[in-house]
Amino acid sequence: MAFFLFTGLERERELDNGELSNFRNALLAIFATVGGIRLPALSH
Repeated sequence: MAFFLFTGLERERELDNGELSNFRNALLAIFATVGGIRLPALSH
C-alpha cells in the first residue's frame, strides 16, 4: 500500500516542479505509457 502512496507523491512532484511540468515532456511520457499498455495487448 505504501508503494502506491509514494508513487503518487512522486508523480505529483514531477508534474508540479519536475521534468513533467513541461507539457511536451509530459506528452512523451503519456504516449510511452499508452504504447506500453497497447502494444502487448495487440500482440496477444
